[in-house]
This record gives sequence, structure tokens and C-alpha cells, in this order.
Amino acid sequence: MGDANVHVDAWCSEPDDLLVYRMSSDAPVDVNISVAGTFLKQSRASLETVSDGHRATLIVMGRMPGLNIGLLPHPSENPWEDEQDGTGMAYAGAFSLTVTGGDINVGDNSLQCSNINGLSLRFRSMSGFKGSDQQPERSMTVIADHLEKTIDEWSTDLQTMLDRHIADYRRYFDRVAIHLGSAHDDDTELPFSAILRSDEKKEPHRLEMLAEAMFDFGRYLLISSSRPHTQPANLQGIWNHKDFPNWYSAYTTNINVEMNYWMTGPCALQELIEPLVSMNEELLVPGHDAADRILGCRGSAVFHNVDLWRRALPANGEPMWAFWPFGQAWMCRNLFDEYLFNQDASYLARIWPIMRDNARFGMDFLSETEHGLAPSPATSPENCFLVNGEPVSVAQSSENATAIVRNLLDDLIQASHDLENLDEEDSALVREAESVRSQLAETRLGADGRVLEWNDEFIESDPQHRHLSHLYELHPGAGITSKTPHLEEAARKSLEVRGDDGSGWSIVWRMIMWARLRDAEHAKRIIGMFLRPVDANAETNLLGGGVYGSGLCATRRSRSTGTLDSRRPCRRCLSKATMAGFAFFRPCRRIGMREASMRSVQGAESKWMRHGRIRQWNIRCAVRSPRRLR
Repeated sequence: MGDANVHVDAWCSEPDDLLVYRMSSDAPVDVNISVAGTFLKQSRASLETVSDGHRATLIVMGRMPGLNIGLLPHPSENPWEDEQDGTGMAYAGAFSLTVTGGDINVGDNSLQCSNINGLSLRFRSMSGFKGSDQQPERSMTVIADHLEKTIDEWSTDLQTMLDRHIADYRRYFDRVAIHLGSAHDDDTELPFSAILRSDEKKEPHRLEMLAEAMFDFGRYLLISSSRPHTQPANLQGIWNHKDFPNWYSAYTTNINVEMNYWMTGPCALQELIEPLVSMNEELLVPGHDAADRILGCRGSAVFHNVDLWRRALPANGEPMWAFWPFGQAWMCRNLFDEYLFNQDASYLARIWPIMRDNARFGMDFLSETEHGLAPSPATSPENCFLVNGEPVSVAQSSENATAIVRNLLDDLIQASHDLENLDEEDSALVREAESVRSQLAETRLGADGRVLEWNDEFIESDPQHRHLSHLYELHPGAGITSKTPHLEEAARKSLEVRGDDGSGWSIVWRMIMWARLRDAEHAKRIIGMFLRPVDANAETNLLGGGVYGSGLCATRRSRSTGTLDSRRPCRRCLSKATMAGFAFFRPCRRIGMREASMRSVQGAESKWMRHGRIRQWNIRCAVRSPRRLR
């Protein structure tokens, strides 16, 4: 700022529920703080003199329009009510600004600081949300007045706040670490965007540096977006600058919300899955209604689009995405997978009703087929096959739907062994699950050796489709492992035909599957594909995904989903998490890394030296069931 040397610190503190911006300068400077955009509907400001300078308060507020989908005569019309009706949820934000030296002038939606030597800006926001089953507060002034009354209670000791923020963050972040030795051959620090746009000729350790950075950044995003007793991370995490966001900032349950949480167990972030557990508890009531009224089944059925109000009903549109009632059943896989890591009996008791009610639905929705019981009719999320040259999405059965039920019943039966004092109703359900599980259709292969996506050898409308739903048993399921080599080979052939490219999150899913097949070279190749730079202003589509300079996943619209889950393949290339009773440890020589280490507070500590030779293992098993090491 001119000839002045300016130092800035900024952080967003969960313990204090404040965003803080602190600036100091060795010479007087002018600073203008303004608020603009469609979020802003009204504002008010005040100014006062305090003992160490001047303090200003700026209160901004707004209100969302109300949704009236279902009342429109034509789907192409704007689905939002006129904002003047004021039917949406209100929100507000409060800025408290203190400066040293100089003056503050209050403008329209702005605070203008002149000749100041320093400032501290604190910000807190609040919405009218009262619960997924409650009507929200719609009055902007009610929210703004309540928020303004809290300002005097905010901490003013910024250094203590910063220390508290760092300690809070570190208690999650420091639980695991990956160190790729060649990424630290010198002490030169380069910006992430510069490394991303470099090539291996100029930066020979580009892949190692980026992989380590993305592993850390993915954990940073989840730590910052999914704290206990908040909302789960959605397609944008929690970060959205639009009042009409992409996909309405909802939860797409046919892959994306699950992908956000795949690493809570392996990265020892068990507290961060709590919002997903809470959302699934809240989904049981609407899920019961959907199962009963739409499909005539017991239990809970949740379709592919869930929102803040816990919508469980089908979305408008094509059956390729709308007719798929297994969103909660898939999320049960996340919830139980977390238990395999934390072995917390109280946690298992909490998720049991969710698993139980989804198992009831899954069993009720089964029909007899020539290959065994299977959900019928069924789709494979967002994919189609050809009939007389035309794309069709609904089949008699699909591998994805059947695989979800297989894994759900397996998890339910396994969970029942660890639960104490099951009542007779639950015990009867487990016996029913054991009987039904033995009758389910198993994974079938086509004449070319690939996993069949639907009940017959249909021609795929898009052979390189971004979704890998028919390989659910490979990941996140547990049915395709080294114990089933013929299925592993079929999954390999399926992946080869599907191809490596896709949108950003789809490439990450491919990475994980190749890691589960223990093909580190192929996983490394796809990691390199994912870590290709994409210009923030570039048009993106279903192929050509990569990473923006910010580190966020590039797809048709910016998402955090792929970045969040880029952690898992990075770790799997070093050490495969526990699955089907095995823990796999592999030296990184297979992917060309000459030195690396991994540390986890609840799993293992491993170190590799040059040429991939293992130097040290320290393994601590936290589960009661036996594990074999490979």
C-alpha cells in the first residue's frame, strides 16, 4: 500500500464463531471496507469513540426468496417467488471495526478509514434457520437485532483468539500426516498455483508436492466445513457466493455427499461425520413417508437430492437421476465404515436405527429375478443404455442398486454382532436380513468379462460415463477384494473400458478404485491427470476435469467434492485402509517415490527409505476383530 509496510492476519475461528481480519502498518494508510452483491437487502451503521481509537458497527441483512416448485404450470418458469413477498429465510451479518489513529466515516454499505495505522475487523453471521422441521425466521430485523446485541460479548483479545483458533484446528489436522520425502528436498516455498502450472522437467517433484498439498488441503476443507452440530458439507462445502447457487447447494446422494466423508475414518476425523449422522436421523421421518406413500414399502427411502429441509422425494426430471431411492442406504455405508475405525459402541447404537430402517426398505423393494432377489425396477445413477438406438435408463435391475442392498445387509448383520441387548423386533429383522442376503443376486459378468451394469448386456449410451456406480462393490463397497480375484479382474476390465478421464470428482473415484486394485502405477497416472491445471474462467464439461489454482476441483461448476476426497487415493497409494479383514501396506517404490512416511493416531506409522525399502512399521490395532497384514 504505497510506501507503507502492511502486515495482515486473517482467520475464521470456530471456537469464537468469528471471522477476524487484523492489519497493521508502519505508516498511515487509507482503507475502504464495503459490502455489495445480491445478498445485501438492507444495512445500518453506527460510529463511536473508544479508549484506543474509533469503533464502527455495520449491520447487513437480507432474505432469501421462497421456493414454489410444484406450483408452476410450466417447468421452464423461474421456480422462485418474487423476493418482495418476503417468504424466504432471513439472514444478517455484523461487522465490528476498530482502528488505531485516523478516522472512520460511515458510507452507504461501507466503512471508510483514513490515515490509520491499524485495524481489527470482526464479523459474525446468523440465519433464521430453526431446524429442518421448523419454519424459519423471515424477519430481517429480528435476526439483525439479535445479532447486534451479541457484539459486546465478542472477544477483543485477537492474539488469544488466534491461538485458540490454531489449537482448535490442530487437534484435528495433526492426527495424520503424509510426508513425501522428495517433495522437501529444498526449503524453497512455492505457491500451490505455481507448482500446479509447472511441469516435471522444471519441477521434478511436482507430483509429490501437489499430492501432499492436496491431502492436507482436502482435510482442511472438511475440518472447516463439517463441525459437530452444524450442517454436512454439500457440493460446495459450505462456501457459496450466490443466492441461487449451483445445484441449490444441496446434497447429491448418488455419489457426491458420500465422497465428502469417505476419509473421516482413515484420517481419524470421527467428530466431523456427526453432521452426516444428524442429517440421516432427520431424514428418517420424510424417508418413511417416501417409502410408504411412493413405493409402498416399510422403512426409509431417500431419493438422490436432499436439501436443508431434508427432502426425501424424487427430483423433477428424467428417471436416470430421479428414480433412485437409495440415497440414505448408500450413506449408511459411510456411517458403518466410520464405526469400523472408531469402534465406538455408543456411535454404533446411534446409527443402528438408520441402518435398520434402510434395511427394511431395501428388503421390501426386492423382487424375484432369474438371478435372485434384486431391487426392481432399477436404474444406474445418471447412466443410460440403448434400446432401438434410443437412451433408456430404467431396467429390471441394476448392479448398483443390488450392491447397495448387499452391503447394507452385510453391514447390518455385522453391526448386530457388536450391539448388546437387541430387542426381539430388531433380532427378527437381523434374521430376516440373513435369510434375504443369501437369496440376493450376485455380481454378474458380461461376455467380455466386464461387470454388468444392468440385468442384461445392454449397449451403453456413454461407455465412458463419469459415474462408476456398477463398481460399487469395489468402492465404497466391500464385495470385490483380493478374495474375489475373478471380480477384481472384471472390475479392472470395466475401468479400462470406462477410461481414466472425467469430471474432477469422477477422476478421484477412479483413483481410489485403481488403488483398491493395488495398481499403484495406474493410480499414480490418474493422480497426475487430476492434478492438471484448469483456468478459473475456462469452460468445463463432463471430461477434462482437474484443479483450479485455488485447489478446488474443476467440473462443470466449481465444487469442493473432488478436492475433499483427493485425500483418500493419496493415502491409499501408501497404505490401504482396513477392508474385508485385511490391512495392506505397500512401499511407494511402485509409484516412483524414493522416500515417504505416513502417520496416524489410530492406525499405523510407516516409513520408507530409498528404493522403497521399508525401514520401520509401528502398528497399533484399535479393533477387536482380527486383521491380517499384507
